[in-house]
Amino acid sequence: MDAAFEMFANRGYASTSISDIAKKAGVSKGLIYHYFSSKEEILEAIYHSLNELWTEMTNFNAAATPGEKLKTIIEGSFAFIEKMTNIARITTALIIQPSIPEKIKPLLDNEKSHQINEAIQIFKDMGYEDPKAEAYYLGAKLDGVMLGYLTLKTNYPLEYMKQKILKEYVTH
Repeated sequence: MDAAFEMFANRGYASTSISDIAKKAGVSKGLIYHYFSSKEEILEAIYHSLNELWTEMTNFNAAATPGEKLKTIIEGSFAFIEKMTNIARITTALIIQPSIPEKIKPLLDNEKSHQINEAIQIFKDMGYEDPKAEAYYLGAKLDGVMLGYLTLKTNYPLEYMKQKILKEYVTH
């Protein structure tokens, strides 16, 4: 899975074959097919691993205030961007690839919908006038930060942006 992840991140899903993955991993294609029936199944396993990781990073106590929940989501997003840059790269690439496998698209769509609905509820609980618009606006900001960091790397003012977004939302 690590070799496939790296290949998908660097070359793209469509441009990576099972043979490429086997060569990168230093194993036979047969061994890969022993564990996975297809390249799509490997991508699906990677997706589930990433989703578990994201859930851990943004997990908050159910009794947390809406502001605490939002702070956890924002800080988790920035930790993800900074510490898991390759994961951010492949996630972004998967979302914008036109050749995304049929099984993966609904998973990505469902996760994005879940995240937006969670943010809408938090903004409702915080008393925002238009919680849906605010949820999408925050998502756009975080996506923009991720793209900025992916392109500029250490030259991007990541900590400054985190503090700016936290100040805007957590002290609301």
